[in-house]
Amino acid sequence: MWRQGVRSLCLYLYRLLGTQVGNGYETAKSSHIFRDLVNAGAQVIVSKTEVTIRMHKRSHNPLLIAAGFSKSRVPIPWLGGKILRFDFGS
Repeated sequence: MWRQGVRSLCLYLYRLLGTQVGNGYETAKSSHIFRDLVNAGAQVIVSKTEVTIRMHKRSHNPLLIAAGFSKSRVPIPWLGGKILRFDFGS
């Protein structure tokens, strides 16, 4: 029973990501969103104040940047309030 709940939550989160990115991803299947936007290599850097996800260069990164992920700063309560941020390089 709980697996169905987790699956539903994941599908909802993919739909939310697709809506935020736009550009046709609003109606894309979760597998397509995962392949293009989520399934990417990254380096995780943890400092005293933040957690940085440094994404490897990919052709879909400009969509994530345009959606505001490069400017977002999200506090993570269970990590002592460290800030989560994404870095897409130059």
